[in-house]
Amino acid sequence: MIFEVFIMHKHSSQEKIAAVHEALAKNSSLYDIAKRNTMSVNLLKKYLAVYRGYGEVGLLCPPKVTIDFKIRVTEWTIENDANEFEVAEYFGYTGFNNIKRWKEAYLKHGADGWKPKKMYKKTQNKNTQMKKIEKLENKVQELEDENRRLAIMTAALKLIASRD
Repeated sequence: MIFEVFIMHKHSSQEKIAAVHEALAKNSSLYDIAKRNTMSVNLLKKYLAVYRGYGEVGLLCPPKVTIDFKIRVTEWTIENDANEFEVAEYFGYTGFNNIKRWKEAYLKHGADGWKPKKMYKKTQNKNTQMKKIEKLENKVQELEDENRRLAIMTAALKLIASRD
């Protein structure tokens, strides 16, 4: 048995569409098409599934991955005992390895499985905002001190000028 290793890289929308059209024309085997396009047969099959579900639009505009999307995909995958090709066709999403991780988190923590990361980001953002506020407050204090110094110098110069 011969195993081939494909170097992973992102395929442009045009590359995906061209590979899918070539596969639909059935002039070559999926293996040959995948090899020519430096992708695995498995990935080509996922692109074909996305095409079946969404057409070229699915290959041009993959879905945005949000927490709600993760929950919907994970729940649907569990309820339907879906494989990676069914998920690709139904949701237009080819990242099945991500779905495996989402499923583990979901089964372990439920729909809240992703919230700790989100809460950490909020805390992190809050700390960053506090640092920015502190810097701005320091800058305001420096400017107020500079204004006082300039006011004193102006008053001193006026006093000197009035003596002449």
